[in-house]
Order: sequence, then C-alpha cells, then structure tokens
Amino acid sequence: MYNNPMNNTIENNSGSNDETLKPEKLYRAFTVSVNDLSLELLQKPLIPGSGVDLEQSTMKDGNELGVYMTTNETMANTAYAHSRDSIECPRYNSGYGVTNVVELPKCGVTVEIDTAGLDIRRPKITPRLMGVYNNGFDGDEWIADEIPPSNYKVVRLTLSIHPTDSSRVIKQIEDSSDLINAIGEIKTLYAEKLSTAEEFVEFLKGLDDKTRLNEFSVKRAWENHQKIIFPVSKRVKARFTG
Repeated sequence: MYNNPMNNTIENNSGSNDETLKPEKLYRAFTVSVNDLSLELLQKPLIPGSGVDLEQSTMKDGNELGVYMTTNETMANTAYAHSRDSIECPRYNSGYGVTNVVELPKCGVTVEIDTAGLDIRRPKITPRLMGVYNNGFDGDEWIADEIPPSNYKVVRLTLSIHPTDSSRVIKQIEDSSDLINAIGEIKTLYAEKLSTAEEFVEFLKGLDDKTRLNEFSVKRAWENHQKIIFPVSKRVKARFTG
C-alpha cells in the first residue's frame, strides 16, 4: 500500500506554480529496450512511469504521482538515460564479480518539453527524498499528469549501460529524419552487441568452472577465441557488466 501523501509528503517550496515562473523548456529521459524502440513508441503521450497504480496519488517512492521533468538537461541524461538488459550465461568472473548474466545496453531517450499550454506544477516530495531533490543537480523539478506528443520532441538517443560506459553511443536529434536514422543506427549497433554477447555465452559454456571463475583466465581465453572468429574491429573485452 502506498503512503498517504497528505501525511507523508511536503510541498516543494524551491519555486512556485506561478505561471510567470513556469520554464519554457523542460527535459525528461527514460530508457526502453532496443527491441521496443520505434518511431511509433516515441510519438505516444508521456505518462507516469511503471511500477505505479494510477488510482493512487503517489509514486512507488512516495513522491507525488506524475510525469517528472527537470530544468537541467544534464541531470536527465546522467540519471535516467542509462539502463541495462541481460541474457543468462554460466556463472563467470567478469572482473566486477561473479555473475550469471551478460549485460546489454538499453536505449536512453531524452526529450525536450515545450510547456506552452501544458498544465505543470511543482511536485510534492516525500521528506526522506528532499535531500536528493533533482538528484542533487542544479535546477528544479516539475510534473504533469500527461504530456501529449505535440508538447515534446526527442533530442537525444543514448545506447549505454551506465553514465560512464566507455562504449556508449550518443545520437543528437535535430529533426524527424535524424530520429529515423538514429533509431536504425541504434538497432544496428545493438544487434552487433547482442550477437557478440550470444557468442560470448556460447564461449563460456565451453569453459570448465574453474576457468570461468578466474577473471584472467576468462580474459585470455576470450582474447584467443576472438582472434579466431572476429576481425580486429569486432573484438571486445570479456567484461560485459561495465
């Protein structure tokens, strides 16, 4: 059961709902599985995220229910434009610990919201989360009940597991043709990553348990394996978790 916002949330007084102070532009980012990425998906209304009951008045974390936006585009990109999918594999030492999955990136979608004619307000934040308001970044948060496609545009696609992912790919979007091309490029890149990950899973199945649980043995064996099956441009580290 969600908390009752009347007792457990407080008004955000970092700004005002005064129309004269309403920002003209706001930003939001979210992630989708690359298999689900499509132009149609990116032309749907934005509604509150998953994990909520729309008949309740709070998000799962206790904050007021709504589509959250920020005045700080960097915050949106850093905090919300990265996530991961995974495929199962035999237990192995990835260099970051023992795991039984190979991780793959999701696609981060950053949108710019035009607030003209949009009913937005300051969110009610649960007291325990006020210390990380706007994820600790400069700027302010606003929310809306829903954002129609006419009020937003996609400005960036990011293929990345986490913010410091060295293999992340960023596509800046200027117009609809950019978006169509970027979706195709993201899907192509992901297909290559998925193919390599699936090959890595099959490679792991051929190793004994002792070898799989030794990070350096996995690394050496994978490097030798790639020399046989992949050209230099396709070779990747045996670390799919970061």
